[in-house]
Amino acid sequence: MAKQNPFTPRSARPSNLHEVVKELRKKQRKTTAALAAEADVSVRTIQRMEAGEPTSADTILRVEKALLLAPGTLVERWETGETILSAGIGPRMRELRRKRRVTITQAAGYSRLSVAMLSRLERGLLGDLHWEELPINFNLIRLLGFSSRDQFEEWVEGKMRAPVPAIITRGWPSLARTTSA
Repeated sequence: MAKQNPFTPRSARPSNLHEVVKELRKKQRKTTAALAAEADVSVRTIQRMEAGEPTSADTILRVEKALLLAPGTLVERWETGETILSAGIGPRMRELRRKRRVTITQAAGYSRLSVAMLSRLERGLLGDLHWEELPINFNLIRLLGFSSRDQFEEWVEGKMRAPVPAIITRGWPSLARTTSA
């Protein structure tokens, strides 16, 4: 059984969530396709949600944002300030990786994550994880230009700017050899 996240527990979701979402969507005169596009999910995901099928916390948070609701409106007891949101850490990490001209395949190999896992992380699709639970290791932190986990955490918390990207065009695999323990 999957570990339950204390910040967005399934038990806190109201039983009529699907009805509320459908009513709000119709009140805002949005089609399922329009809501899906704004939430960056598939139309089928919105259809499943409105049918009352299980929905990930990430999808609920995306739909909440697309419906222009304040965080925590759809599920009041969630500590949404502590969870990963679509516009959060993943897309920012992708931007840093791209500035360094490193492909996702190279970054995945360097950080020993699968391409699929890194892609989901960068797109903010890891569901209801607290940012400290993300599969981020020192190799990935170093690839993004940070010298330590503490420096990376300060960037996540908005306490510092991203490091100036050094474009890695040659020699980055040797960097991987020198940092692996």
